[in-house]
Amino acid sequence: AQITGVADLTGFDCYAYVNEGGKDKFYIDGEQYARVDDVYRADNTYYWPQRDMDFGFYAVFPSAANGLTAPTPDYMKLQYKVPSDVAHQQDLMLATSNVQHKAGGKHAPVPLTFKHLLSGIKIKTGKTMPAGTLKSVTFENVYSSAEYDLAGGAWTDCGDAGSFAVAPNLAVDGSEGQELIGGDNTLLMLPQQLAPAGSKPAVRMTIKYYDKVRKKTYSLSADLSGEWKMGQTHTYVLSITPEYELYFADNNNTHEADAHYCIIPIHITSSGLSRDGGWTLEITEGPESASLKSDLAPYEKSGYWI
Repeated sequence: AQITGVADLTGFDCYAYVNEGGKDKFYIDGEQYARVDDVYRADNTYYWPQRDMDFGFYAVFPSAANGLTAPTPDYMKLQYKVPSDVAHQQDLMLATSNVQHKAGGKHAPVPLTFKHLLSGIKIKTGKTMPAGTLKSVTFENVYSSAEYDLAGGAWTDCGDAGSFAVAPNLAVDGSEGQELIGGDNTLLMLPQQLAPAGSKPAVRMTIKYYDKVRKKTYSLSADLSGEWKMGQTHTYVLSITPEYELYFADNNNTHEADAHYCIIPIHITSSGLSRDGGWTLEITEGPESASLKSDLAPYEKSGYWI
């Protein structure tokens, strides 16, 4: 699930990075700070050195995140591989703070402002959605591994494009705005361009949906464009235009009539057609063409056609 406030930060790993005598090293090497009574504490206590030093503080949440490889003094990058199971994907966060320490100086607490390093992906229903079941959602051609440069503040070296799938089997009531993918099923992905890049094709989303009205399963796919940006949640709106049937009832009319003089009622049955329109008529049997008339005379509105 996504982190929405400090209360969700149960603990973090802290790295204090220094350069002493021309050599890079950690003054604090991945010490875990746990939340205890609204204060974050570590097992060890660290004191400011009695000499001038420049510190770079890096705090990473969560501690021991799935797929995360910690930095080293000579390789100040977070290496991350997104877990394939959405249940194991975590809202990776980072805080940085630079402090110029002077020997004998007193320090205020080091400020840590956390930011989200990943992109959240959600899906909700749009205006047209038949009741049914969301079987699965799959994203293909998605970068699944990369490195985050702690000093440069950006993701680099994306690789291992693969697929990520969620199978919620969620009942959908057909109303607008229902969350289909979100909460604990929110996908937490690496920031990346979605359009084709080099040899990598565009990110493709495929949705499998069971329409309980038509009693059929749709498999709908689309190539995505734009960008999943770091620290942002991107919500896709899913609309499925239902298929309707229109048929002319057989009246078992045996009366032979001269069409010039007699009017015979025709019963037309339809269901679920939206008043907003947007639907079309397809002829599967009979004549090769037909037209829909909208400027109906009063008797035509009552179901009578010459």
